[in-house]
Amino acid sequence: MGARGTVGRTINAALVGLMGVGLGLGCAPPAPPEAAFTMTVMGDAPAATVVFTNESVDAESYAWEFGPGAASPGSSEALPAPLAVDRAGELSVTLTVTNEGGSSTVTESVTIAGHSAIDVITDLEFGTDEFILDYGRNYSFETGVMYSDAELDETTVPLIDLIFEGYTGETFFFFASPGDYYPDEGGRPTKIDNYTVPGEEQLSADEFKAMADDALLAGLTIEHMEEANGYDGSEQIVLFETADGRKGAILLKALNAMRMLVDIKMQRYGSAAG
Repeated sequence: MGARGTVGRTINAALVGLMGVGLGLGCAPPAPPEAAFTMTVMGDAPAATVVFTNESVDAESYAWEFGPGAASPGSSEALPAPLAVDRAGELSVTLTVTNEGGSSTVTESVTIAGHSAIDVITDLEFGTDEFILDYGRNYSFETGVMYSDAELDETTVPLIDLIFEGYTGETFFFFASPGDYYPDEGGRPTKIDNYTVPGEEQLSADEFKAMADDALLAGLTIEHMEEANGYDGSEQIVLFETADGRKGAILLKALNAMRMLVDIKMQRYGSAAG
């Protein structure tokens, strides 16, 4: 009986060992993956496209991060769809891949030729006086809202980029920097050039209308000039540069006793975008 008991216990131990091997108990984890990819650029900004080739090894999941100018912030696909890019310069892309054995990250960069995209605002109306309730005169590019003077407080003042002052009885006007009007309330220091000596214009009304990218805006030199401008009914240009380094132009189109009607074109990406 003792011998048979010993043999039985030995056989059972062997079976358990075989079952453990079959279930993968005690097996080493898989090797970590290796992230790798290449990029091919097609066309120029603001209508460039980047095509990816994923060369990663042993990856089970993917996390792509696309830099400024990309139409999407990222993707979790093994092979993202072709990526639209509207910003000229360097595009940085990071890929992190994972499996049960760990993760791997790689960052690659590619140069996008051309010129960057612009933002366009049409038929924007600035009130000519703080007491005209139908129109505000304080505009924020961040929120896309025109604020009246009554709406300005410690929350809204830091959002404002342009302030308009108009005096139709004397036919002169100027755009003002929030940093000049509200320095203690966090007003943004927008640079504004209200007036250009005839014949020395950096940008004409016709060039403004034809503008489809930031090629002309990028080359402007904006000096903060506080002088007023006279309005004679003709199309005129006012230049500005926001606190984050975006240059832009305002096309003055029409003025009456209540409001100034303008179009604005400005760089989508400023110096903060790298």
